[in-house]
Amino acid sequence: MCSLTDNKVSLDRNQAQLHVFTNFESPEEILGLPDTPPGFKSYPNSTKQIAWKACRASGAAPTYFQASGPFLDGGLIANNPTLDAMSEFRYYNNALRAVGRGEEREKLDLVVSLGTGRFPLTKAQPIDVLRMWSFNPKEIHKNTLYIKQIGNLLINEVTNTEGHVINRAQSWCSWIRVPYFRVNPPLSEVLALDETSDVEIVNAMWETKAYMWAIRKDIHKIVQLLSPQQSIPKASQTSLHSIQSNESQSTAGYNLSLSLTHMKTPSETTTDNSNSNQQILEN
Repeated sequence: MCSLTDNKVSLDRNQAQLHVFTNFESPEEILGLPDTPPGFKSYPNSTKQIAWKACRASGAAPTYFQASGPFLDGGLIANNPTLDAMSEFRYYNNALRAVGRGEEREKLDLVVSLGTGRFPLTKAQPIDVLRMWSFNPKEIHKNTLYIKQIGNLLINEVTNTEGHVINRAQSWCSWIRVPYFRVNPPLSEVLALDETSDVEIVNAMWETKAYMWAIRKDIHKIVQLLSPQQSIPKASQTSLHSIQSNESQSTAGYNLSLSLTHMKTPSETTTDNSNSNQQILEN
């Protein structure tokens, strides 16, 4: 079974929620539960969802594109949705077991996380939060810079795709003994989401191609693990793979990451003590 998930942020409620559109039965559908709280509009299920509408909602980045109905770009909450995809997979298996369809459960064999580029780490001046609210005319310029820096900090952390986000995914995969690969080329310059310069784009493409050549052996490992004819070696089952350069990392910019999972039909062998009727309310 191959599955696709797409993340969007629902803004027709407070607090905003992460909604996952899939091409397979959601846990709520399996359990016969509503996908939204009472009083809110429900969403099309897996059999009625139109692909282009899901893509349009996922690409509704603020200040770049208009909202798609109640949805904005899922990167506002889960810019690297690896853990969200893995959680959806787990809830799906729990739901199948809860309704007596345990033989349909899937086994997670591999996690591949694809990034859109890591930018170089840059220095920033420490922020004196207390002095930000000073009304001294001599401090106005400095306070303006502080406010701008805090704004950038918030945006960078909201859209963070590296650092602790990767560490959590690595730890989870290591715990359940599933190979994990993170493929994200280091870029020499920060690219804006609406970059149109051919020179900047070509430079980024060249740096990406050079990076992919440098890690070609690891890419070959991914291909081998994805091949249905290949069984995963025991050494790979207990190891953790992360394809990263030794360069410093930064979370600047609206990076988007796609998490891909390849699943096979054998039932899971790990014990799950969580509530199988738990609804997915990503936040």
